[in-house]
Parts: sequence; structure tokens; C-alpha cells
Amino acid sequence: MRLLTDSAYRWLTVALVLGAAAGARAVAPELASVLPTGGQRGTQIEVSFHGDRLQDAQEIISYEPGLEVGKLGLVTNKVVTAQIKIVPDCRLGEHHLRIRTETGLSELRTFFVGPYPVVAEQEPNNDLTNAQKVALNTTVTGVITSEDVDCFVVEARKGDRLSAEVEGMRLGRGFFDPRLSVLDSHGTVLADVDDTQLGMQDPFISLIVPADGTYILRLREATYGGNDNCHYRLHIGAFPRPTAVYPLGGKAGETLALRFFSQATGEFTQPVKLPAAPSEKFGVFAELDGLPAPSPNWLRVYDFPNMQEKSPNQDREHATGTDLAPPLALNGVISQKGEEDWFRFKATK
Repeated sequence: MRLLTDSAYRWLTVALVLGAAAGARAVAPELASVLPTGGQRGTQIEVSFHGDRLQDAQEIISYEPGLEVGKLGLVTNKVVTAQIKIVPDCRLGEHHLRIRTETGLSELRTFFVGPYPVVAEQEPNNDLTNAQKVALNTTVTGVITSEDVDCFVVEARKGDRLSAEVEGMRLGRGFFDPRLSVLDSHGTVLADVDDTQLGMQDPFISLIVPADGTYILRLREATYGGNDNCHYRLHIGAFPRPTAVYPLGGKAGETLALRFFSQATGEFTQPVKLPAAPSEKFGVFAELDGLPAPSPNWLRVYDFPNMQEKSPNQDREHATGTDLAPPLALNGVISQKGEEDWFRFKATK
């Protein structure tokens, strides 16, 4: 009998593991996409799950509260359908779904919950003359195929807030770099945005309408590319779209008076109760005049004290002070070029 060397044994072990993994992939379900990509809270919709090896599907697993999945409808090798009820107080934003079959679990896919009614894009809407008319405070769902341009027209009055935000790359369907523009009825570009600090590849625009009339929102892929995986959710309305929030975090369980900032809305304050447990990334949805933003600003929630600057604190003599010792969080805003903020706290040698 020939004994295996340590090296040969390791190679055999790796081969067995890889073989087992390949076998699992051959029978495990594959979930490629979920359509539609999201829905409005307080509604019930039919959702289709597209993939492969789905014929023995047994349930749809939802990982966050607020989505109630009914009995499975159509079940084939490639498609499974189910009625999903989005409860009225469902958390806005990204949710996660997967399919469980007799042979395994599928990949995790996303489903987005928004506050506004959803309408589907209708072709042809490729230029300003045949732009699709939509109401304010609406979410449009569509796809940007190769060299596609989608245009939408809304009515607005002078002094109104007009906001638009794209969820494209964030849907996780594939590489998609959307570009968004707002034009007046004469075709003059009022705003044109590609990437943003808050949404990364997903653009947003918020402005004050300069005159009564119709306004066009034009959406395309940044390089005029696109494909069948470039799905988007375009939110259009009078909702606030703050670019920043202060403070950037707070102690778990406390209520913060958050200050939101946006060029169109200026500054406004909103109290927010932080969760009881620390979180590296906690989403806060700004709300103004009863209209919530469609996506969150982000905070950090920690389990130690939170201290905000008290102006003037631009030098050592006027440093914001506390009798607390670290760990603690110091919050401030550098609002002018060359500004310094100073803090004073206790420390042990």
C-alpha cells in the first residue's frame, strides 16, 4: 500500500472540497433577478423571481421585517412568482430576499421599498418631444438599454422644490453608471449630475423651480451604454434631498436633533430616535412638509458619550470642553476655509 505524502494529501483534500462545491452548485437554485425591483409601502404586488433550478422552490425568505410573502404562484425551472404585501410601516430602503428550495438556498437579491406610487417607464420616451408625463412624488421604474435615453415631464410652479433621485447602481443588478439632467421647456439644462458623494454612481438633483411651467428629466447611462440589467428607480417629487446631516452620529438609544443640509431646502431640523444597539451604518430618512426622502443619510451609532462643538471654539482658549474621558465622540462642522475647531477633555496618564 502506498502512503500519501503531506503534500499529496493536501491536494487530494482540496480536490474533494472543490468537487463537493461544484456538485452543490449543480443542484442549488440560482436567483438572477427580482422584478419589479421594488414597491411602495402599504401596497401588495406580484413579484417575479428569475433564475435557474427553481422548480422545487418552497419559500421566499425575507431578512427584514415589513415584507409579508404569500403563497408561491407560478413555479417553473426559470421563474417563481409570489404576492408580497409591503406593510404600511415597512422600513424604507433596501431589503433582502432569497429562495429556498428542496436542494438549497439561492443567492441574496435586493428589493427596495419606497414611499411613493410606482409607475413603469413607457417607450417611446427618448427625447424631449415625447417625454413621458408623470406626477410629482412618483417613482418610475425602467431599464436603460444600449444608447437608450429616457425622458419624463412634470409640471411645477415657481418657488417649488423639484427633486429627482436615481437608484441604479444601488439596485445591484449590474454595472450601471446613470446620468441625470433637468431641463426647462426650451431645452435649457438647469442641472446635470453624474456621480454624487451620497449616492456614489447614482445621481440626484434638488433645485428651486425658477418659473411656472413644464420641466424635463432626462436619464441615460453616462457613456450612452446600457443593457438589459441596467434597471433603475427614478424618484421625482417635491421631497427633500439633503446632501449632509449633522451630527454624523450619536449614542445608542438617545434622541438627536439632526440638522439636514441641502442647497434647495437650506437647513432644517428633525428629531430622530437612535436604535438601542450600536451600528456602524444607520440610515435616517429626512422628512419635510410630510414628504420623506427616498433614500437615507447615514449615521454611526455608538455606545459612548456624544459631544457637539459649541461656538466659538476656534482656538485653544475657547475649546469646547467636557469632564468626560475617552471613549467619546466629538462632533463639529468646518464651515469656512482655514477654520479650526478645538475640544478639551479629561485623560488619564
